[in-house]
Amino acid sequence: MEATSSRPAPGKKKKARESFSPLVEDEAYPSSPSDGDCRADSSFLLSKVGAWLLGLGLGLTTISLLSSSTPHGLAPSPATARTTPTSLLQPPLPPPPLPPLISWLTPNPVDLSNSTCALVGGSNSVLQHNFGAQIDAHDVVVRVNRMFDASVDSFSALARKLGRRTDIFFQDSCDHNSDDFEFRHVGGDWESCRPPEKSCPFGSIVYRGNTASSEPLCTGETQNGEALRRKAASSIIAVGIEADIVVDSVLQFRELRVEGGGGDSSDGDDANDNEPTTGLHAVVLFGLACKSVDLYAFGGDGTIDGHTISADHGLAMEHELLSSLSNHRPIANMPSLVQHLWDKSNIRVIC
Repeated sequence: MEATSSRPAPGKKKKARESFSPLVEDEAYPSSPSDGDCRADSSFLLSKVGAWLLGLGLGLTTISLLSSSTPHGLAPSPATARTTPTSLLQPPLPPPPLPPLISWLTPNPVDLSNSTCALVGGSNSVLQHNFGAQIDAHDVVVRVNRMFDASVDSFSALARKLGRRTDIFFQDSCDHNSDDFEFRHVGGDWESCRPPEKSCPFGSIVYRGNTASSEPLCTGETQNGEALRRKAASSIIAVGIEADIVVDSVLQFRELRVEGGGGDSSDGDDANDNEPTTGLHAVVLFGLACKSVDLYAFGGDGTIDGHTISADHGLAMEHELLSSLSNHRPIANMPSLVQHLWDKSNIRVIC
């Protein structure tokens, strides 16, 4: 490319560049005839420098274009501007909080998040120990399906093994048409209570939840709850029901395969050795809800009062699952959000 003339316009004096010693003069300052050769050499030198500067300018323009996604001289649009990945600017977001684990139907919900809980099941393994005082020392004592009332004479001797307090009674019940709270004692006898007319041996009651994939005809957080809500509306004790998210989690990691409430069986009947016990529902529910949980009467192969355990529960498998849960081993099919929170839980199998 031909270099442009380096001579300034007439009447203007071109400033000397510090990098070159000769001063280039215009027509207003003619040079003497004796330095004509010097002027020729200077013109030639300046033409080379001009070409070099022009090449340098083109090079810088090219670099600018290559380093930008927009034409040279134009401000980059928001769509094409270079940005730092957000992953480098801020830590990953935490998982969303778990919805309420217990759907409380009364205006006096029980907050367990800072409570140490003793969860007492129905296994005869507890009869080999005197854990009564240890059980009662917890902030909250929860009993599952069979109520133990130490004030009843026939059970008073068992208090040193089972404890005396019951703060929450966790029960599996489909029928809530009665205005009373009906429950079964250790030993099988039924009783009902309705404060303040007749006091209950527990401070609160939480019912096991059910969904269309387990028991579509039973009460759940979002199904068949009208009768239970009517009962709770006039109750002075706290009434709640296990939330659907806990029910579904238990069913998933027990790999329960049911349709319309029926079981999956190789011989064609309704037998299903994957049916979770009410105790397992309680373990997952209170394991997530309480600050810490100690499990009593969750081992062994028999019950405290000798009642028969349905074969469809598969106790051997459930005991293995309880061991995995308490030791925080990965559980197949447990929803990721529940697994994340379970990893932070504090649960121990005492007996």
